[in-house]
Amino acid sequence: MADQKKVVFEYIEALLADTELEEGYIPKSEASDKTADMQADAEAEAPRQSDGFFDDIEVDPAVDEKFYTVEPEPEPEPEPEPEPEPVAEPVVEREVVAAPQASAPARKTPVQVLNCVLIDMHGLKLAINFDRIEGALQMNDLSLDIAGHPDWVLGAFGPEYGKTLVVDTALWLIPERYQPEHSKYEEIVILHGRKWALACDGLVKSLQIPMDKVNLNQDKDHRSWLLGTYMAERCAILDIDQMVEEFEAMSA
Repeated sequence: MADQKKVVFEYIEALLADTELEEGYIPKSEASDKTADMQADAEAEAPRQSDGFFDDIEVDPAVDEKFYTVEPEPEPEPEPEPEPEPVAEPVVEREVVAAPQASAPARKTPVQVLNCVLIDMHGLKLAINFDRIEGALQMNDLSLDIAGHPDWVLGAFGPEYGKTLVVDTALWLIPERYQPEHSKYEEIVILHGRKWALACDGLVKSLQIPMDKVNLNQDKDHRSWLLGTYMAERCAILDIDQMVEEFEAMSA
């Protein structure tokens, strides 16, 4: 049994010996010696600092600084600030002014027209409102009762229950200029109500008088009977209502 183990052990050593020879196996002792020789050679070939080989070489400081100074990395450029967004201007609403519309022409107020009868009396032209006239008669056709009447009344005619009194028109209107010899009373104009009538020299014509052309009497204290004057016909317009009121007052 011991002989068999010995044979096996020798066989294994033979195999190992063959493998080391083929791969260039170096024994440990020889490897140590070889490594020591290589280190000695390297030290002998290395340049010695003490030899002063570089002592005589002048180095340019700029070059030295260029090669040995570490330049700092450039700072990154700041990012541009974002441009502010344009602020929209407030929209001003313009007030739309409507164009003025052409207004319709104003209607003219109709001018009041006075329908009159123009009479001649003592050289004066007098206009009497037609609405205040009941009629006209010839003086020669009348039988006047002159008894019991004031001097400004020429007389009365008609039935007893409804006599009409004829007024001496010139004496009533212009007593300061009155001249009986120049009076030609040929006609009478019977006023509204038939109580009073005005004596005149004659009827001239009928006419229409626009009131906007009349110069109204502003002095009723001086000539209360005068309504106004109409220069186109150079006549005086009689205020019949005022005259009748005064006749009544004076005859009472």
